[in-house]
Amino acid sequence: MPAPQPPTPPAGPPAGVCARCRRCCTLAPGQEGLVFPLSQADLERIDQALGHARWRAQSPNSQEFLAMLAKLFPKSPAGLARAFPLGASHWRLAVAGDGRCFFLGQGGCGLTPEQRPAHCRLFPVWRLGNHILPLRVECLAIAEAKDMRGLMKSLDLDVALVKELFARIQGAWGLEEGRDA
Repeated sequence: MPAPQPPTPPAGPPAGVCARCRRCCTLAPGQEGLVFPLSQADLERIDQALGHARWRAQSPNSQEFLAMLAKLFPKSPAGLARAFPLGASHWRLAVAGDGRCFFLGQGGCGLTPEQRPAHCRLFPVWRLGNHILPLRVECLAIAEAKDMRGLMKSLDLDVALVKELFARIQGAWGLEEGRDA
């Protein structure tokens, strides 16, 4: 059986900054276990769109994985421990042998923005408490943006969407950090 191929990127406007860079969608060998976990809603939405599950893989909940999540959710150690117990596993996006995300093609992501996991739509922006900040990562969108407003515009994000996507992630695992009162 031939190896599964990513879907063709959807037709739309010319490739943006993310499609030009694609760095965040490619991992160094051995880093697959640090891919952000998928929620049940992510799994169902993408399975429905594709009709197969070859795009996902399971990884163990390792100490290294939990340490990565703890950096993203520093006020939620108990919630993370409940959601991702050591010895269990989580679903993540599959990657090719060269480290590319299953969905990464020449024109960028093969999923529409509505089909993408919430963490993919947010990257490289994150929410900490009531603050929306760029992550400290190597990212062409961050490098090209003059300010946070420019970064959000280049990613087709606004404050309401960031809050909604972040709330989806928190809700998927019962985390409370950063929720609006």
